[in-house]
Amino acid sequence: MASLSYRPDIDGLRAVAVLPVVFYHAGFSALSGGFVGVDVFFVISGYLITGILLAEIETRQFSLAGFYERRARRILPALFTVMLVSGIGAFFLFQASAFEDFSKSVLATTFFASNFYFWQATDYFSTAAEYRILLHTWTLAVEEQFYILWPLLLLLLPGRRANSFRIAAMAAVFGLSLLASVLAVDGFAAAGFYLLPTRAWELMLGAALALGVVPRLPGRRLNACVAFLGTAMILIAALAYDSSVPFPGVAALLPCLGAALVIRAGGDHGFARVLGWKPLVLIGLISYSLYLWHWPILVFLRLGFGTVELPAEVAAGAILASFLAAYLSWRWVEQPFRRKGRISRRRIFSLSLAGAALCTLLASAVIAADGLPRRLPDELHVLQTAESDSERYRKSCMNRLPKDGLCRIGVEQVTGTVLLWGDSHASTLMWALDSVASKAGRSGYLASQIACPPLLGVRRDDWSWPACVAFNNTYIELIEAGNSGIDTVVLSARWALTATGERATGEAGEDIRLVEMNGASGPGTAALFLRGLENLVDRLRRAGVAVVLLGGVPEIGWDVPATLALRAKLALPLPEAPNLSEIEARNAEANDVLYRLAEAEGVDFVRIAPLLCRPTCQVLEGNRPLYVDDDHLSAFGSGEVLGPELIGLILQ
Repeated sequence: MASLSYRPDIDGLRAVAVLPVVFYHAGFSALSGGFVGVDVFFVISGYLITGILLAEIETRQFSLAGFYERRARRILPALFTVMLVSGIGAFFLFQASAFEDFSKSVLATTFFASNFYFWQATDYFSTAAEYRILLHTWTLAVEEQFYILWPLLLLLLPGRRANSFRIAAMAAVFGLSLLASVLAVDGFAAAGFYLLPTRAWELMLGAALALGVVPRLPGRRLNACVAFLGTAMILIAALAYDSSVPFPGVAALLPCLGAALVIRAGGDHGFARVLGWKPLVLIGLISYSLYLWHWPILVFLRLGFGTVELPAEVAAGAILASFLAAYLSWRWVEQPFRRKGRISRRRIFSLSLAGAALCTLLASAVIAADGLPRRLPDELHVLQTAESDSERYRKSCMNRLPKDGLCRIGVEQVTGTVLLWGDSHASTLMWALDSVASKAGRSGYLASQIACPPLLGVRRDDWSWPACVAFNNTYIELIEAGNSGIDTVVLSARWALTATGERATGEAGEDIRLVEMNGASGPGTAALFLRGLENLVDRLRRAGVAVVLLGGVPEIGWDVPATLALRAKLALPLPEAPNLSEIEARNAEANDVLYRLAEAEGVDFVRIAPLLCRPTCQVLEGNRPLYVDDDHLSAFGSGEVLGPELIGLILQ
């Protein structure tokens, strides 16, 4: 049975867990795997909570009311404070859609369901995730869901053989959860990352230590070596992993087992004194508040600077501000509420219910009012509606196969003969092509699949590939069948990302790579890009179809409508947009392939960048943004600004 005496080395271990998380989130590339600190926290929580529960159950002092009182004192005051401060900032600074999204996350966080919300709403490693203030609360949801079930299971297991049953229950949950975690990384990665069933094994690993399943090794020196090894395992994962590592799954074993080794080694050896160093212990003591505060501070700074990649000095300042906020929160919010003599059980429950009710009421009101769009001046409201003016294609036209009916472009009464085919960038260009086709008296269709460049015989090595391969095969077969009426195909995609595999400056998210259809690396992304596009164009030409290659849309590097609105609200100058030479450098490899292919196959290649960058890239026309984010054109930017520029260049 685990001892319940205070161990400074565990607070030191908390510091080892939280520091990589903070530095990783702040953009320090050396700690590219800093997200593993969360897994260390899960192991620590499983150990401490199980140890406390077992001690109370065995001495007949356990009560659910007492357990949840402790959880409320520990978790809710700082959490409600962070949500309140973040909500005030969001009210004054966020566009309507972002404020509504924030309010939905407040509602989910209040009921400890934010892991479900973010599972559906965003990829943890995506650019969009970098602007969600409460994203980090998914970990609290996982823990609290666990704490609803685990105490009941420990309490209900019977009589004299209770410990054997508890160990059996722990082992069963551990094994099933670990298996689910390993299986989820291949095909169900988002669910595997966010949800309790694939994270429970990490908490169970800590529970196993509390249950005494793993014996402690004899000798202080040996245990010091064990603790050192465990700490090294955590740091190796934090330094060596990155967002491309399938996670959690097998990869999470390294930091979790490292945490388990540190805990199992005990607190009475030489290395425990290292972990018990007072500065580390202090960081461990404020680690919960530090975890809560650092992320909103980073989000607001990213919004203000208009980029995910904050300047190094700004990121360092954010970390210092996070420590200051964390200390004040720990001293003046966490500590007072933990003192039972000052705040009774009844009052802590009453305050918790009142806080939850207030969060629910305010969040629901904002959601019902569609984000309160009129709380900001009209000129900012126009900026904020840029995203919704492209919802038409995003919700109804993307990811559709011919059997579902295709979105039309051009003249409605004319039989469609043009197909705009590509990824999400193609879908944003449907309004430009609609303008062009209408001017030419023609009609056509859109074939657009998210994260799916129009290539044949090669694929992306990520979650998108099965649907993408099926999508592209369906459309080439449709055209080759010869009865579709399509005589012109316009190909468009985010070619720079496809050709290089590298994200644009200022953009979060994983790089991508192209591979052979069997998953082999082949000659590399650039060569496979040429081959895949060559395969498609060749088959289209043999089918008697004219082909037009559209160059890439300029990538701005910052969220255009959100940043414009925030800068206008704060009376700050706009961030600098890239110029044509920078865009051409970014697209050099892609354009080289497109030029060569156009000449070899006798097809047209139309560059878009010079139409929008003269030489500075245009992001605003009047007071209306041309983009919905950092790289997708708005319906206004595509149809009314780019469309007229394309007339005379294609479909003549």
